[in-house]
Amino acid sequence: NKILCAENKIFCAENKILCAKNKILCAENKILCAKNKILCAENKILCAENKIVCAKNKILCAENKILCAGNKILCAGNKILCAENKILCAKNKILCAGNKILCAENKILCAENKIVCAKNKILCAENKILCAGNKILCAENKIVCAENKILCAENKIVCAENKILCAENKILCAENKIFG
Repeated sequence: NKILCAENKIFCAENKILCAKNKILCAENKILCAKNKILCAENKILCAENKIVCAKNKILCAENKILCAGNKILCAGNKILCAENKILCAKNKILCAGNKILCAENKILCAENKIVCAKNKILCAENKILCAGNKILCAENKIVCAENKILCAENKIVCAENKILCAENKILCAENKIFG
């Protein structure tokens, strides 16, 4: 039941929580996703200066940190989380290593009709898809979406519209959101 969030950032519960005040996977500058729900932006960092998202001792990101490495939550070993020409990390910080790609054929983490899948079921199961249309991103039973979409890990659901973020039975929301 430990929640780790940076200041007003609603982005962490015991295991998974990813969202900024009124954003999902976004920091002050809505890097991870904006209206188009793009999970990456060229030369952007997963979080802004003071927008550090972490669970326990794992730092999901930091200005000069790599979004993945050993204990990092977002990835470990050979997980990759990048889009076609975008990187979910800082300039030379690539969210990937090895050959596990968190993107489908076109390597797009999601955007409109883009599909995102991970061989290793990182953010989604082999046959799972993550599209901006429905903004569905899942790892086996995990779903991640924005706005009217759903983001969950097993029983974890996160929605942007209602800003509902939960890890299992936990819900984290901003302002008028529900926090459980």
